[in-house]
Amino acid sequence: PQILPTVRQPVPLYQVCGEGGVQSRLEWLAQTQRLTIFTGREEELRQLQNFHEAVLQGTEQVVLVYGEAGSGKSRLIWELKQRVPVIGEADNGVTNNIQPCLWLTSRCLPHFEQTSLYPMIGLLEQLLGFQADDSLDMRQEKLAGMLARYEMKRPFTTRLFSLLLGLPLSEPTPETITKAQREQMRELFMMLLQKRAAEQPLVLEVEDLHWSDPSTIEWLGYAVGEVTAVPCLILLTTRPGSNPEWLLHKENRSKLHQITLKPLPPEQATRMVADLAGDNMLDAEMRQYIVTQTDGIPLFVEELTKSLIEHDSYGDKATKKLKIPVTLQDSLVARLDHLGKAKETAQWAAVLGREFSYSILQACVPFDEQRLQDNLVQMIEAELLSPMGDAWQKMPTRYAFRHALVQDAAYASLLKRTRYSYHRHVAETLEAHFPQVSETQPEILAEHFAGANIHTRAVDFWLRAGKRARSQGALLEAKSFFNHVFKRIESDDNERRWLALLGREDIFDLRAERKAQKKDIDALIELAETSGNDMWRIEAYKRLAIYGMRIKDFELQLYAAETSVLAARRRGDLMLEVNGLAKKMLALIGLEEWDEAKQVAGEILTKLSGITDDVEKPFVLGHLAYFYSKIGDLTRALSYSSQAAEAAHRVGDQHTMIGYNMNNGCYYFRLGRYTEARETLESGLALAELVGYRTAQNKYRYNLSYALWYSGNREAAQAMGKHALLEFETNFKDPVHHASCLNYLGIFAEEAGDWQAAVAYLAEARERYLRIGVDSRRMEGQAVEACCMLALGRREEARQLAIDVWAYLQGQGSVGMEFPSRVFLCVADVFKALEVPGISEGEVISAGYDDLMRRAEKISDATWRQSFLENAVENKAIVKRWEKLCKAASLSELESVSVYSR
Repeated sequence: PQILPTVRQPVPLYQVCGEGGVQSRLEWLAQTQRLTIFTGREEELRQLQNFHEAVLQGTEQVVLVYGEAGSGKSRLIWELKQRVPVIGEADNGVTNNIQPCLWLTSRCLPHFEQTSLYPMIGLLEQLLGFQADDSLDMRQEKLAGMLARYEMKRPFTTRLFSLLLGLPLSEPTPETITKAQREQMRELFMMLLQKRAAEQPLVLEVEDLHWSDPSTIEWLGYAVGEVTAVPCLILLTTRPGSNPEWLLHKENRSKLHQITLKPLPPEQATRMVADLAGDNMLDAEMRQYIVTQTDGIPLFVEELTKSLIEHDSYGDKATKKLKIPVTLQDSLVARLDHLGKAKETAQWAAVLGREFSYSILQACVPFDEQRLQDNLVQMIEAELLSPMGDAWQKMPTRYAFRHALVQDAAYASLLKRTRYSYHRHVAETLEAHFPQVSETQPEILAEHFAGANIHTRAVDFWLRAGKRARSQGALLEAKSFFNHVFKRIESDDNERRWLALLGREDIFDLRAERKAQKKDIDALIELAETSGNDMWRIEAYKRLAIYGMRIKDFELQLYAAETSVLAARRRGDLMLEVNGLAKKMLALIGLEEWDEAKQVAGEILTKLSGITDDVEKPFVLGHLAYFYSKIGDLTRALSYSSQAAEAAHRVGDQHTMIGYNMNNGCYYFRLGRYTEARETLESGLALAELVGYRTAQNKYRYNLSYALWYSGNREAAQAMGKHALLEFETNFKDPVHHASCLNYLGIFAEEAGDWQAAVAYLAEARERYLRIGVDSRRMEGQAVEACCMLALGRREEARQLAIDVWAYLQGQGSVGMEFPSRVFLCVADVFKALEVPGISEGEVISAGYDDLMRRAEKISDATWRQSFLENAVENKAIVKRWEKLCKAASLSELESVSVYSR
């Protein structure tokens, strides 16, 4: 034992051995010292116990505990934990006839308020059984074991969890985590929680939501809605005024319970004082003063009582009135002052945060390690600090202030100049000696440089933080980081303002915040024009062109694209010129200026050979494929789409390659090449599953179902289509593709003679297309539905459906339809059966034949044109019907109807 300054009794000192497993200061206090009596919260505790019992019956319960700082939120949760059997906890006297639960706990911290998913990752690490001293290999083994245990071990699952946990990957880490991948991470995390909860009741505790990062709030909102039908208790704590948006959702109200902690009544506060003071000198008058002064706030009761006990002078009735702290802040300051030299350590620690690392604190303080350890022990003895270790006999590698208000008091006690100095020293120490923090949490250094009033360095790290958050798909955090830049940036610092605007505009685009996006684009254009910088001008107008495309203002898109092309030509930058031309071509397609669009496409083709940048080349080729598909030249569309996929493959851009391969598969089956379509879609689906691109997987599935059906594997086609439909109904909100999937299933059912099922699929597709305004596809399904109605004997409904489709064809033509020939065939069948006055089967078939020939003429390659006419099932059928009409009518009569002859 050693004698420490201002500590009455000798205390033992210990060497740091490693990080332990205690998750909270209450656990540590319960193991090593004693907790203040728990009083005044018995009713709230009974409520929590009731919710826990409901969970044991197999239902999810979510509890949000509200309370002011120091009101006892953490203690209430801890008391519940002592009254239920918990896996891995020491015997707490709980009867063994209650099923034990797995209790996972984490807390949000002010320093990690913008660090994406900080508390959620903590929960996941506990779920996987990670320990502080686990090697990376050990962590990977634990992850693999857990995924295998729940039959979730697939390459893309392991990859996404590894990205979330910061574990090394066998392949290069992607520069950007896409929105889809971020969503998959969340879904997999929820799936793992559900599987674990189905096996053992689960408690998820997340404290201090008022300091949560936006992504954690978002994920918790999904958890409230998704962790259903399994025994899971979600316990959340926050201060009043912090209300997550999902609290307002009607569907969550039945399982979301709120508990508000009010101030303790005087008799309960008196019990606390008596428990703390014991037989101490505090007289009745002093005890009553504490109760009156503390307003029923448990932490204030405790701190003020301890503060008075620590100061012998309060026993002097002549002086005590002058010395009694009158606020909780005063009480905490008095206790910090009582530390002597250890107060300086408390101040350094307060600059680091509510929780802090011993190694970082040691690197920052300007005194030796012996004094540092002495000071930490003294602060622990004073119950101002708690070690995050197994027990107090092991000095751990992390510590936490007993309460956020203790940290606030220590921080506020620093003079402004000293505070600046401390923050600067911490930032420079982290940058020089802790590169991992600088690399993975640049926002921490930004906060310290901002705290040091060194704005330029703070801005640089906010920019890095925004870029990193964007790459991880943490869009809300990224937006916050870029917003910090604008608060700190110098008015004449155009370079950094430009970078911040680029970063934030990108976030607004991804989040579809169009009004804010346009404002940032205008700011970018103003900076570019003011500086006269053509490179900036190209970038600004390129973004304006994309914005125009998003809002379907094709005139704006055209203007922006042309401006960027002019700037690129002034610079002599061929790649940027072609990029601008591609956006101009898209604008002209939107304006239906087909001749001008064709001229621009030709201009792009003359310059394409000079482009060697495979990062940008796939998008230019993809735009060309889109143009040729719109004008009906499926051969060229397939060619350029294939080249785009190959270019994306060369640079390892798997998501882009997956997208273009899907297009290729669709081009193949429109050309009647069903085997090639099936092979292309099967390989693309396998790659999408490998990399975890789930939204693409489902689009692949329903397109593959079509290729399988017409390749002869009808059973597999229906199974694949139904799988895709289920995913659209439960996991993916994609109205257009959902409706298309229903159309395909309706076509399959109609051809299989299951007309009732076909009508159900097609009617739902029709309603969905009507809601989103896609009339061409609606009419396509409606034509097949008319045939089904005819087969079911519902003749009048069949007649009206067919008449509506025919009126649409006469007015709008077949533009936008996938398989127009099928539409004409179905309408002809209904009109033939029902003998609709004024409309003959021959008129409809001839119109369909004319339409087919016009589309065939647009296909530039003769071999592919022949396949389109002879192999595509619906095209082959309408040609056969037209030929039959030729035999049944005189040539003159036929020529009066059709402009084509055989």
